[in-house]
Amino acid sequence: MKTPGRGDDAEPDKLYTKADYKASKNIDERDRKAAAFLKALGGKNNIVDVTNCATRLRVTVKDDSLVKDTNVFMAAGAHGLVHNGCAIQVIVGLSVPQVRERFEALLQGPDVLQKEELVSNTDKSPSLKAFATGDLVSIENVPDEAFASRAMGDGVAIIPTEKYITAPANGSVMMVMEETGHALGLKLDTDMEILIHIGIDTVNMKGDGFKVLVKAGDEVKVGDKLVEIDIEKIKKAGYNPITIMIATNFDQYSLLKFEKEQKVIAGKTTVGTY
Repeated sequence: MKTPGRGDDAEPDKLYTKADYKASKNIDERDRKAAAFLKALGGKNNIVDVTNCATRLRVTVKDDSLVKDTNVFMAAGAHGLVHNGCAIQVIVGLSVPQVRERFEALLQGPDVLQKEELVSNTDKSPSLKAFATGDLVSIENVPDEAFASRAMGDGVAIIPTEKYITAPANGSVMMVMEETGHALGLKLDTDMEILIHIGIDTVNMKGDGFKVLVKAGDEVKVGDKLVEIDIEKIKKAGYNPITIMIATNFDQYSLLKFEKEQKVIAGKTTVGTY
């Protein structure tokens, strides 16, 4: 039976060499999890087989005494562990199919980098920089229920004090609301999908006070200017210029967390890590 990621049109799993690793600055969080789980399960030679259900990685091991404590798995991003002899269930969440694919990739071939190096890597986790200069606001304090309830995803907001909205990380522009300029979407190099929404109900301004500086398909670097806004014009029109950044596929990044409310500088201050 065909399963997600294994259809006729699926791309082959990418196997990382040491050269790939050294050249890469941002490792997908699912790669990190797969590597950490493999290490905590006793390594490649301790694995008999692996499958998954909707949320769990199901692994049969040769020697269950080599399996680490639940806390080790949770520190690596798991939600829990079921240890029943040699039958192990790692509770991963909805991203388990992708984690399983990466886990299986690590089991293939002697030339594949055993990503224990990634687990012990001392580099900082991927981060999201401030997408405007101003005051950081927790998502639950955004004066809009759809955002505050996290119905659209998890994120953070900034009350801007300067006119430029900037890229929070390296990636590409997925979409732009060109007629209104009040929203755009980015796909980061780490595959995180980001929505930046400028103001509350500012769609009603029909683009007045907004100058879009990018278009769909453009590559952007952290700190690049995306939209120029006229903060005073937005306020005079009766709208709140608070700008919200949402990770729409946040469920794939269990380590995602955002900083406390503070003053931030566009492209400089870290507002989130994952």
